[in-house]
Amino acid sequence: MKIPEGGTGDMGRERIKTFTYDFSYFSADAKSPNYASQEMVFKDLGTDVLKSAFEGYNACIFAYGQTGSGKSYTMMGNAGDSGLIPRICEGLFNRINERKMRWSEASSITEVSG
Repeated sequence: MKIPEGGTGDMGRERIKTFTYDFSYFSADAKSPNYASQEMVFKDLGTDVLKSAFEGYNACIFAYGQTGSGKSYTMMGNAGDSGLIPRICEGLFNRINERKMRWSEASSITEVSG
C-alpha cells in the first residue's frame, strides 16, 4: 500500500507500508475448486488455538476485512455449518471431558490396585 503524497503525518516515515496475513479464504461459491469450507478454516486455525489453550497459552484470531466479506459467518457460521467459535468451544469441552474420563479411569485403577 502506498501512502498518498501530501498526506499528514511524519514526513520522515516510510512512504510504502507492507501488510502480511496468514490466511485468506474464498467461500463465495461452494462449487469452486478454491472454496474454503468451515471445516477447512477450523483445521487451519482452530486446531492451533485449541492446542495453544491446552498448553497454557492465550490465543486470538483476528478477522479483518471489508463489510460483508464473511467475517461473522467465518467466526459463527450458521445452523448446520458451525463457524470457528462454536467449533473451538466444542473442542474445548470435548478435551475437558476426555481428560475427566482419563482421570476417572486412572483413579479407579489406582483404587483397585491399591
